[in-house]
Amino acid sequence: MTVRETIQATIIKPNQAIKLRSRKECIDREGNARVTGEEWLVKKTGAYLPGAYEEVVDIVNAYVLTEKVSLSLSLSLSLSLSLSLSILLTIFQVGLGYLVPECLHSGFCWS
Repeated sequence: MTVRETIQATIIKPNQAIKLRSRKECIDREGNARVTGEEWLVKKTGAYLPGAYEEVVDIVNAYVLTEKVSLSLSLSLSLSLSLSLSILLTIFQVGLGYLVPECLHSGFCWS
């Protein structure tokens, strides 16, 4: 048996979280199934010792918002033509009073 790596505990302070990535399919501490490459946040304060198939990607600090400090968010999307038309079709159908959810997945649909 050889030691490949020594894993250190990470201290999570208030208003912090650690971003973890799964190296291999595993079950996390909360009992959630994780797939290879999946990333998630652990926000519970205290020491966190990553599992054998987890790696610490980053320590994330929270943005504390007050009446004088705000955060502006924007969203930028680049969609394929068929997905864009599918979403527009669904919006049109919702406007007419009915929704066909499979339109989002299968492309074009009429009812």
